[in-house]
Amino acid sequence: MPKRRCDISVKKKQKSTTKENQQQKKKLFLYSPTKVREALVAIQNGTPVSTASKIYQVPRTTLRHKIRGEAPVTTGHVGRESVLGSRVEAILVDWLLETCRMGFPITKNVLLNSVKKFVETEHLETPFTNNTPGRKWFENFMKRHPALSMKKAEYLSKTRAAVTEQYIRNWFSEVQILLKDNLEVLEDPQRVFNMDETAVYLAPKGGLVIAEKGKPTYDVFTSCDKENITTLFTVNAAGEIAPPLTVFKYERLPQACLTKAPPGWGIGKSENGWMTYTAFYEYFANVFNKYLQDENIKKPIIVFLMDTYHICHTA
Repeated sequence: MPKRRCDISVKKKQKSTTKENQQQKKKLFLYSPTKVREALVAIQNGTPVSTASKIYQVPRTTLRHKIRGEAPVTTGHVGRESVLGSRVEAILVDWLLETCRMGFPITKNVLLNSVKKFVETEHLETPFTNNTPGRKWFENFMKRHPALSMKKAEYLSKTRAAVTEQYIRNWFSEVQILLKDNLEVLEDPQRVFNMDETAVYLAPKGGLVIAEKGKPTYDVFTSCDKENITTLFTVNAAGEIAPPLTVFKYERLPQACLTKAPPGWGIGKSENGWMTYTAFYEYFANVFNKYLQDENIKKPIIVFLMDTYHICHTA
């Protein structure tokens, strides 16, 4: 009988110990994803880490790890490290949030293409097919970072209207810091350029056109008609237009595209008709730079890119 009592008492003690361990584990992660997100936002807005920790009941060390990118911006769930690692994902999150605040939210495809470009540039080994993350990775990425969410582009585009006077003043201050000893550039309108690109669809399918009644209407394709083209326009503050660049969707440019282009016009090609790093570089080095020399425009100059969407995410 004493042995049985001893066994019973030991079992009770072990059960109690297990229960205590479970309670201790539960105490580790009492904060919710919402609290973590709110704490990080507060810190970004100037609230000290210690103060945010007390207000939102999130440990200071946890907040510091997440701010430094040493831990994903989630609750403290322990698990296998993500493919790209917490530091890289933290950089991606910052990029997504910053571009959204600026009024240029990133789409899912742009994010996946950007990750592909990063993986190939850094020569990383990943389970991604063709180095491109799939649906599962994207869904898990969004779960790991609750500060992000999918919204309609029409709603996000309204953030452009939220630009404040202080934001604009800060932007001009950053430009002055960037120029440093070359502030005289801003005093010469010929040396201040703005670049912007636009897509033109040459053969839209299924659209309505004006045609002669009672006769069949056909879409006639020329050698240069390939779904869409992209044209980059460059204008300076003096109102002078530099030779534009047009990018066609071709592997090999037909001779007609070259011979029919206006004199001095830049012509490029890409797999999808969008702007690429290669096309942009060749235009800048061979067309735009020649224009500066021909017009005797003094260097250095400053160029503001209004839309780097396709330049940033295509190869």
